[in-house]
Amino acid sequence: MRENSIGVEIFHDERSAGFAALGVAMSTGMPAVVLCSSGTAGAHFYAAVIEAHLSNVPMIVCTADRPPHLRDISAPQTIDQVKMFGDVVRWFHDPGVPVMENSDTWRALASRIFFTAIGARPGPVHLNLPFEEPLFGDALALPEARQNTWSHRVVANNFTTAQVDLFTEICSDRTGVFVAGKGTPSEMLNLAASMGWPVLADSRSGVRHVHDNAIFGFDPILRTEEFAAQTCPQVVVFVGEPPASKVLSQWVRQTGAIIVHLGSTDAVVDPMHLVSHFFVGNLDQLCAQLMKSRAKTDPSWLMRWKKADMAARATIDAWVRENWSEIAIAHGVGESLFAGSQCVVSSSMPIRDLEWFSGSMNGAVVHANRGANGIDGVVSTAVGVAVGSGSPTFLLIGDVACIHDSNGLWGLDRRDVDLRIVVTNNDGGAIFSFLPQAQHVEPEVFETIYGTPHGVSLKALAQAHHIEYCEVSSSEELIAALKRCGPILIEARCERAVDVEQHNQLNDLVIASVKKAMA
Repeated sequence: MRENSIGVEIFHDERSAGFAALGVAMSTGMPAVVLCSSGTAGAHFYAAVIEAHLSNVPMIVCTADRPPHLRDISAPQTIDQVKMFGDVVRWFHDPGVPVMENSDTWRALASRIFFTAIGARPGPVHLNLPFEEPLFGDALALPEARQNTWSHRVVANNFTTAQVDLFTEICSDRTGVFVAGKGTPSEMLNLAASMGWPVLADSRSGVRHVHDNAIFGFDPILRTEEFAAQTCPQVVVFVGEPPASKVLSQWVRQTGAIIVHLGSTDAVVDPMHLVSHFFVGNLDQLCAQLMKSRAKTDPSWLMRWKKADMAARATIDAWVRENWSEIAIAHGVGESLFAGSQCVVSSSMPIRDLEWFSGSMNGAVVHANRGANGIDGVVSTAVGVAVGSGSPTFLLIGDVACIHDSNGLWGLDRRDVDLRIVVTNNDGGAIFSFLPQAQHVEPEVFETIYGTPHGVSLKALAQAHHIEYCEVSSSEELIAALKRCGPILIEARCERAVDVEQHNQLNDLVIASVKKAMA
């Protein structure tokens, strides 16, 4: 057998193959891959999978499958193999029929499977693999490997010196950025200051404060091609949940940087399939220990980011004063927040406009339902935040999301809460105008299917629920209205037809200002 080749053992009975794989792992501590064809073959692995589960023995179970379009139509050798081992596996995944366009995810997937099988609680992992006919072909070269580690996981309630040293080794003598989302520890800004790294802080991060290392305008800044190309970090550390910015994600992918993720739970946050090291545990403790390492970067690195951010923020602040828009509404809500207050922001454009164009969150706690990124239940979530916190609570929401959960307004006038609701009303769904469909679908069809105008009177809705109502049409009126205690519904009308144009206009102005700051 060639060096580094995979050893293959043939068993005519899948049950025997499963238990043989169990024995390999028992004797070596490393998982064997047990593989079978589609249909009932995989069912014969079940007893060995159960034993691996209960005995904490690593095992990788690969079941071939028929493609989805051949399921449930009596195609031969086809059964329902999705999660066929139930909850006795540590993880199940069905990546779909393989296509070369997705080949850059294969190594990351293989790494996750392996490290899940040998993780804090070792056990079986099930990978279901559908294939199209013909079931033969020439083997192609594997996707290019990378020098960095693939999905190394450090899990600790209290990080050891060796684990802290690993993080320090990754970051030392390298330029880097922290990307801070929900779940970022409060000490992150101090750590960043000690390292000389910028913190690209989204609105939910809890560290979007006025601070030398906090960068607010990272999305419009990274639309400046010259800055994005010339300011490539060697390390990117994501903290908590990722921001909404697609521009940021595309830039990170293009940098070729080492990607690290810090999280307080064992949820895998790696939508780009690029993370090489996961650090999971008490992040406040990790930051405190890292402060002692003093891994420092040349001060010019941070200064480059600060100059760009100062230029971007000055441009944004000047533009929103002169242009009533969805951007100005989000910016005004951000300005109105204060320490001790709470803010709930809806998915779709509100979370993006708050993230991209607002300034400091002024010490407020910002919430959003970003687990599934839905627009459902947002009003009720805000009511719950107001009830649970007992604090003044702001809600920034679009008209479709507000109408979708208008039931959340029931009984609001009888609740002892200060809830200030800002509804950006453009009579439909604005985010679809930013997507390719807007250029490829006939205007009438687009308006019906994607724009979905509703014509609902928000004033009548507020009156029906006995909630104070006002309409605003300028930033000054909005900020004044937001000083009134709730419950109150503030309607901010905008023109959906000019929304994309306004975003493009402001982004172009920011790009010009960043270029000037770079000169």
